[in-house]
Amino acid sequence: LVSSSLPESHGDPDGGRGPVSASTQSSELSTPSSLYMEYDSGQYLSSGEGMFRRPSEGQSLISYLSEQDFGSCADLEKENAHFSISESLIAAIELMKCNMMSRQLEEEEEEDSDKEIQELKQKIRIRRQQIRTSRFPTCHEMGSDSLVATDSGSQFSSHGSMRLSDSGSAEDVEEYEIRDADIKRNPDSRKSFLSSDSISHSFLNSNSAEAVAMGLLKQFEGMQLPAASELEWLVPEHDAPQKLLPIPDSLPISPDDGEHADIYKLRIRVRGNLEWAPPRPQIIFNVHPAPTRKVAVAKQNYRCAGCGIRTDPDYIKRLRYCEYLGKYFCQCCHENAQTIIPSRILCKWDFSKYYVSNFSKDLLSKIWSDPLFNVQDINPALYRKVKALNQVWLLRIQLFHMKNMFKTCRLAKDLLDSFDTVPGHLTEDLHLYSLSDLSAIKKGELVPRLTELLKAGSLHVDKCMLCQAKGFICEFCQNENDIIFPFELNKCRTCEECKACYHKSCFKSTRCPRCERLQARRELMAKQSMESYISDYEDELEQPEAVAAT
Repeated sequence: LVSSSLPESHGDPDGGRGPVSASTQSSELSTPSSLYMEYDSGQYLSSGEGMFRRPSEGQSLISYLSEQDFGSCADLEKENAHFSISESLIAAIELMKCNMMSRQLEEEEEEDSDKEIQELKQKIRIRRQQIRTSRFPTCHEMGSDSLVATDSGSQFSSHGSMRLSDSGSAEDVEEYEIRDADIKRNPDSRKSFLSSDSISHSFLNSNSAEAVAMGLLKQFEGMQLPAASELEWLVPEHDAPQKLLPIPDSLPISPDDGEHADIYKLRIRVRGNLEWAPPRPQIIFNVHPAPTRKVAVAKQNYRCAGCGIRTDPDYIKRLRYCEYLGKYFCQCCHENAQTIIPSRILCKWDFSKYYVSNFSKDLLSKIWSDPLFNVQDINPALYRKVKALNQVWLLRIQLFHMKNMFKTCRLAKDLLDSFDTVPGHLTEDLHLYSLSDLSAIKKGELVPRLTELLKAGSLHVDKCMLCQAKGFICEFCQNENDIIFPFELNKCRTCEECKACYHKSCFKSTRCPRCERLQARRELMAKQSMESYISDYEDELEQPEAVAAT
């Protein structure tokens, strides 16, 4: 799970997946890789654990984890953070156990022949331990109330309580000596570490990876924790390559922010590499041809398109095909979810449900109500093939003209509010549709809603004197008793250029009378302007001649 859910890379076989391995990697890479990318790219890891900032030398594990922020990560990365931080905790506990065993062996080798001196040293150590435990009275209370109460933590706590026994050795007592590097070196970090009550309420109450880790480490608050830079990771880089896609050294910034480039630090999250990259949220309008499994999986480098996990060629039959993205996914990234495919609707008016990956399912669910599909640009022939779609288009044209008229009528405010009960693009942009609109057309639910709005608007226009004054009189028949409006498509024809309205039966010529008048007026004004310019030019020529003659 850890190796499959994070970005992958080709090289760096000697590196580790964590702070230590990242610090040993070469800092002279031409294209630094980082999940958090800043102008000072050396501060961040270039390994797969790019979510972690490079720990400073001697920085404590607690302060290092408290600096991590996964709030802006994707859901998958938030889950993967639990695996990564679990590795750091396991490494820390194992390192503590190793140090204890090594010190115990050293103590056994140092045999003191004087029994009285040995007893005196033991009393001094016990006294030191009592003084230090008095400084941490709430250590066991916080351990019992912390977020995480695991078996290992309880065993460690019980092991720590046995240090007061008569048989307590030197290494047991010295475990209570706080060797946290930041606490020794920085008084501010010691203060922030000890005042953990403020952290526990605002930070530790969440279920984030860093909060769970901090809650577990609170049980070892008085013990000898290793520094973050001393940890070694369980999974090395050569077993699970995690290097990220290279990013250019130079990053574009706004000219307005050029003066403050040292203040504003740009952070970019990037996953993937030249062999594999996660799918992007994109709108696909074409229908994928029937795939050939072997060829398609080979193009994917035998990796899942969702998480990048490598699949052996003998097991490619277990991969599942996503009809939306046209790629193969593992069973974790493809749970046989079914949904309609936008490209099949726009090309074939096919509303059948097809198997898609979890990523595609989430993407299509998010854009379900977004007007992203322009039928006129994608497939205008669909209006002729689908009668219901053409009917909706005609209704939208009428509502479009009607709404523009109501915007200038002070008596139509309530009616405009009723127009807002439908999505705005249906009455403003004639060819934009969402998946929800197309599905409603298929089910026959959208036509009744639009027809009801059209009837209410027509009743208002018939009774409103302000709207009647905005109508047109046909210039061909000059019938003043028959006022026509642009939304009356059954008897009205609108000029595409000047938007003038005429009766369909009257408009038989190829030219609009109003357009002809406007064209004649423009030609007349251009002619008058030219004559005025010529006369002014002749007057300027005559003035020097008159001056010379005098």
